[in-house]
Amino acid sequence: MDIRHATVLYFSPSGTTERTAKAIAKGTGLPCNFVDLLAQPDYTDHFAPDELVLVCMPVFGGRLPSACPALFQHLTAENSPAVGVVVYGNREYEDAGVELLDLLSAQGFIPFSSAAVVAQHSLFPKVAAGRPSQKDIAELEQFGQQIQGKLSTFSPHGITAPPMPGNRPYRDFAGVPIKPRTSSACTKCGVCVKICPADAIPASNPQITDEKKCISCTACVSGCPAGARSFGGFLYKLAGVAFTKKNSKPKQSEFYFSI
Repeated sequence: MDIRHATVLYFSPSGTTERTAKAIAKGTGLPCNFVDLLAQPDYTDHFAPDELVLVCMPVFGGRLPSACPALFQHLTAENSPAVGVVVYGNREYEDAGVELLDLLSAQGFIPFSSAAVVAQHSLFPKVAAGRPSQKDIAELEQFGQQIQGKLSTFSPHGITAPPMPGNRPYRDFAGVPIKPRTSSACTKCGVCVKICPADAIPASNPQITDEKKCISCTACVSGCPAGARSFGGFLYKLAGVAFTKKNSKPKQSEFYFSI
């Protein structure tokens, strides 16, 4: 099939999923339209059969973030070829990959490729620090080249989902109990209010966080221009030591094709 351009959709609170998406997109060599779903949660589009769609999502507790499935309700496709990529912090991606493939299929996409990519952990940044590294980026660009090569033989008929590990029903994940704190450096500029995908920061008082709504995605931490938001406290430090020790061995990204 003659694919002339691609749309790249990503949800990237800490920035590593965006870097992953752009490296893969570069490798395809196709003209790309980039859509930041964190900034544009209501993005609406219908994709034609001759358009490649690359979707990159982070992994939280072996699942997609709870705010992500709703992003797909505004997207429809007409048997468009799709690639589903999940980005995880060197622990496990568990059911997030098949969850993403299922969401794509439900909206009319034909997923023919997928990947699980290792990146620096957002809550415990000592784990997989600096990833995706230059070596990772080169590998992701090569994956993009492989995607481009597979498109020439793509047909929407008879394609099964890429053989990505995962279970259905998906694992239960109740969320991370650790929530970001706000320091006295907060200027009440409201950036965190606008960027929070869970509406967990009230505009009337951006120094607080609704812990029942917060999904600990780190968007407010990464986006705060004053550096006033962070994770801390005894529970965080204790969990960080244990998590880092258990997940210090570097893992490698995995790539899958169904054609």
